[in-house]
Amino acid sequence: MHTVDYLLLAALTSAVVALGIEWIAKPRLEARKERILSATRARATFDSRLLQIEVICAMWKDLPPIPAPRASLGERQRLQGELERAIALIDAATRDMLDEIGSFALTYVGLRLPGGFGPIPNLIVRYVTLARGLAISDRTNNEKFRLLYEMTSPLRLYLFATILHPVKRVRAMIRTPDIGHVAGR
Repeated sequence: MHTVDYLLLAALTSAVVALGIEWIAKPRLEARKERILSATRARATFDSRLLQIEVICAMWKDLPPIPAPRASLGERQRLQGELERAIALIDAATRDMLDEIGSFALTYVGLRLPGGFGPIPNLIVRYVTLARGLAISDRTNNEKFRLLYEMTSPLRLYLFATILHPVKRVRAMIRTPDIGHVAGR
């Protein structure tokens, strides 16, 4: 064979490989990319809702009830309005999480909690149902905020803490399976 023949063979091989990748592999890779992006978006949405619940509960869990009559009527009304707004935000976040539970719980399929505590999707389903139950329960607002904070904080740290915080993540991992026990108090 001559040099020209080798060049033609190389060009033909290159064209066949390029077309094969374009026609066979690329559509599968694009579909996979969409699934990965969808799972990433679902996890980001779940993280933002957990963060919203955690921050609201951290702000309100230790506050005393609405001030006694020594506070002015305007102060009491403003504080009551803010409390009602916080409760409404938690209600909306827990309702949205319950409505979309499959979209983010199933992004963790196959992943298990270390120590034999079971699959992560089960933990997420348990958290969401308990959080929603607490949000609509007859418990006092302070008790709701405290319990939701105790449930949400370790779960969020465990699922979304960066690898730069390994100690926090391990502590959260140890506390996370106790979600059901927190709500059962």
